Amino acid sequence: MKNLIELDPIDVRDSVFEGAPEVRVIRRSLYIPFHESRESCGLYYIHKEPLEDAVPKRFMNNISDISSRKLSETHSDLYWGGYLDPHYGHFCIETLSNLWGYKRGQKIIFHTLFGIEQLLSLPWISYYFEFFGIEKDNIVEVSGISNIKNLTFSKPSFKINEYIYNCFPSFLQEVKSKRKNTFLLKGKIIYVSRRGLKSGTYSIINENILEEALKRIGVVVVRVDDIKIEDQTSMFENNIVVSFSGSFLHNSIFVKNSRGICYCVDEIHSPEFSRKTFHMLDYSSGSSFKYFIVDVDKNATEAGFGSSFLIKNIENLVEHMLVTAETLKTS
Repeated sequence: MKNLIELDPIDVRDSVFEGAPEVRVIRRSLYIPFHESRESCGLYYIHKEPLEDAVPKRFMNNISDISSRKLSETHSDLYWGGYLDPHYGHFCIETLSNLWGYKRGQKIIFHTLFGIEQLLSLPWISYYFEFFGIEKDNIVEVSGISNIKNLTFSKPSFKINEYIYNCFPSFLQEVKSKRKNTFLLKGKIIYVSRRGLKSGTYSIINENILEEALKRIGVVVVRVDDIKIEDQTSMFENNIVVSFSGSFLHNSIFVKNSRGICYCVDEIHSPEFSRKTFHMLDYSSGSSFKYFIVDVDKNATEAGFGSSFLIKNIENLVEHMLVTAETLKTS
């Protein structure tokens, strides 16, 4: 279709592993809470060597001169929950990928800059904690440099642009299957609009015109903020879900064999720089997604957003969406 560039899939088979990674108990470890300076924070062996894969590398720094005399707390028998990111997309793929080994009732510790009360005020965090059986009383908040005895450490089942174990989508899909699907639409093309968001990486100035054009031809249009948390995953069951790139599409991993289309305003705001991640998620869950860069003009940036764009040819995009969705239906 004119003026749309398809991002070809890449081969990720060597990065998708069967089963689950290792789980081990670390008898003694040293934990330094996250703080704004980001110096010397994270999880370490007692001899001060950083524990690999404990948190994303961007939040792991070399330990400074910490002596045992500075230890303020001692904890025991905890599960390591890894870095807890309040951003929805990173929470889905980075935080949840650490929880596949968690057992209900275990005490758990997260590496985060935010207080638990503040985090639980976010609807998706409170929903998924309930989803996986993590109760507020199970979450241990650490205020100072701590010695931890018997820390259960599950290697992340997913790492951005590096690898994925198929226990990650299987784990999410199994837990989801135990919950009632309240989303009633089936066999539809559903366009998920970004319109109405107050902030984000980017905005689409004329998305309202696209919405109206899609409604006229029978496409179901919903907005991100109007979709209940429990429906954000269920809507991927037996529908073709279409959206511009963003965190919402990470919900597809909760549904096996999901199908959809991801449109991107440019390479920076597309899977181009993290394509391996997107294709690993798709491949491991048997999903079929197509990725395209749309012809847009950059516009004056709206308040609250990093950048703003105008879709240049909405008619072309609507036609392309219908043709591609029909292809996905029969694939």
